[in-house]
Amino acid sequence: MEEILARSQMADVKFTGLEEAMDDSLNQKQAPLITPRFLNLIQKWAVYDELPIEDAPPAILSEVEELHPMDGLSYGEVMSRVFKAAAEEAGGEFSPKLY
Repeated sequence: MEEILARSQMADVKFTGLEEAMDDSLNQKQAPLITPRFLNLIQKWAVYDELPIEDAPPAILSEVEELHPMDGLSYGEVMSRVFKAAAEEAGGEFSPKLY
């Protein structure tokens, strides 16, 4: 934890509480677009504002999986199960892809 906090401080990361963050105007409305990829609200605003989305999902996840692989728990396997269930619940069809 010390290393994470030290690196955050070196990167000039600013921390804020949830209440203050949710008061930000960015969190008050949806981005006016629909994307073929599953993106969170911040990622959608980045696409809308034509800002690059780098390292999403974070490359570190691949490194963690390589260090400690667990059958059935890779990022791709977990996300595929989540999206397959959501597609089926909505009456849609699931097409697997790489995450």
